Amino acid sequence: MKPSDWLILQKKVRFGDCDSAGVIHFHNLLKWSHEAWEESIEIYGIPCHDIFPDFSIRKSQIIFPIVNCEANFHAPIKIGDLLKVKIAPNKINTHLFQVNSFFIKEC
Repeated sequence: MKPSDWLILQKKVRFGDCDSAGVIHFHNLLKWSHEAWEESIEIYGIPCHDIFPDFSIRKSQIIFPIVNCEANFHAPIKIGDLLKVKIAPNKINTHLFQVNSFFIKEC
């Protein structure tokens, strides 16, 4: 993997990801966005427990609640489509950041 690709996850849309019309359920895109963020954190070298602490094991001063989530759909994503999930973090201030996810359909 090239350093420029560390924020890209590839996913293939499966039957179980879709409704009866073969179009992806929107909640899978949100799930895949989160998976891409988690995977990029691991690839970047940050231990998962530093970001998502298990409070039964140890106390942490870091908590990352998701406070907003929205999506714009420009075209249907269907069963069998191959997607690249690219995430783009954006620092807003010292206490807030945004993670944008882009789903790019491979032709």
